[in-house]
Amino acid sequence: MRLERSSRVACLLLLVGACREVAELEPSSAPVALGGDAQRGAELFARHCTACHGSSGEADGIAAPLLYPAPRAFSSGRFLIASTSNGVPTDSDLVATLARGMPGSSMPAWHWLGEPALRDLAAHVRELARRGLALRLAREALERGEALDATEIESRARAAVTPGEPVRLPRRIDVNASTIARGRALFRANCETCHGAGGTGRGDEVLFNEDGGLNWARDFTAGILKGGSSFEALAARIQVGLPGTSMPVFSLPPSDVAALATFTASLIPADSERRLVHRHETLQVPRTQSALPDDARSAAWGDARELEVVLAPVVWHAAAVLGAKVAAVHDGQRIAIRLRWRDATRDDVTTNESELRDAAALAFSNEDAPPLFGMGAHDQPVNLWHWKAERMIDAKGMLDLVRKLPHTWIDPVFGESRLDVGPVYLPAPSSSVAAGRPLELSAETFAAIRELESEGKALACAARYDDGEWAVVFTRSLEPRVEREVTLRPGAPALVALAIWDGSGGDRGGCKSTSIWQKIALE
Repeated sequence: MRLERSSRVACLLLLVGACREVAELEPSSAPVALGGDAQRGAELFARHCTACHGSSGEADGIAAPLLYPAPRAFSSGRFLIASTSNGVPTDSDLVATLARGMPGSSMPAWHWLGEPALRDLAAHVRELARRGLALRLAREALERGEALDATEIESRARAAVTPGEPVRLPRRIDVNASTIARGRALFRANCETCHGAGGTGRGDEVLFNEDGGLNWARDFTAGILKGGSSFEALAARIQVGLPGTSMPVFSLPPSDVAALATFTASLIPADSERRLVHRHETLQVPRTQSALPDDARSAAWGDARELEVVLAPVVWHAAAVLGAKVAAVHDGQRIAIRLRWRDATRDDVTTNESELRDAAALAFSNEDAPPLFGMGAHDQPVNLWHWKAERMIDAKGMLDLVRKLPHTWIDPVFGESRLDVGPVYLPAPSSSVAAGRPLELSAETFAAIRELESEGKALACAARYDDGEWAVVFTRSLEPRVEREVTLRPGAPALVALAIWDGSGGDRGGCKSTSIWQKIALE
């Protein structure tokens, strides 16, 4: 009902504004086809995308049950970001989505693979959509008892994934009081019903996608936009909508589209892209002549350049960690890496094995483009350094009541009782120093993670919580001591990615915030 009312308002405005001066139009600059190789794209898809989207693009990968919002099922033939009259993305649209990722979902940015690889991936994704849609149409025909016409089904599937003509976007207009006032009036008439006054969204009102999935109108003031915050991106969303979702197409005069896009852009924080879109950068690791720091406050960190890294949660929630800072130094023998992030709640007190705690991990690889989201592969495992906040407080014998083996240390990853490791007791919850034993792991997928055993336990860790911020320092030798440990030396290719769990936000297991790969460069 709401969408019908919005469409009627849009049509009324179209009639009222027919005599207005029409803004000059220009076609989308994105070509329809970029000549990607679908066969090469299939290899890349198998390596990087099947963990979520599944091998046939049906959103049934090993990680899919963890994700919210759910990954796209390509057989629907519907893609959110398009710039064409029929809502089917061009190759450039697909490449842009792959490159930028999709803030507000767990879809990461893949620009670090390079544009040729993204063109190949885009070609394969379109082919998966065609195949999947053809199978779905055939299945629906059988369910209706209709005779199957393979040629007709193939024709319909191919047409459904073939882009139409690029929409003609209005040119940018001057941002002034008159433009903003006009855009605000258009926003109230067309957008406020769903997006709320001031564009803050209506978090308590659930909308539904075509596939029955839940959706909520975007809060523009949060800056989390699936399709980008530029004038052109916003104008395209107004004219094309978000296919498959409750965001409709608005048929407004070009001058109104320009004013509405300009006003909507004014609601979006200027730093949104920097805060929320993954970047692939380099962590510079200088060599220090001082003692290697084993504490977050050591003066030796003054030699390091801190890198700001964007993270995205697997399951979006209000407490999710969306960014962290990482720095590193080495002394020629060992490396220290400091990871710090804001967290309003300190979740590390353990009186019950089921309580959720804050945690962090670093993932490493010496490969050029290893799988990340699926946590490695059998032929390309990733090395994990994992820390979980663990500060056991025996509240009047509570540990004796809740544990089968009281006063033992519980493995933070596998949940097993350890008699050979004693718990660390601190006198008060306000203490800034936290316990928590680090684990060094090897991952070949979600289902194949094991602890690396090395004599002397090469990985050390120190953590503290002060003024709403966690700071964790990992220390390890540069050279690996056992098989599957990452090699960290000057000139050696190495990548690092971050993962952070917010206990009070409900993060546990695979539910966490993650980054994309960052390069490591040791001096």
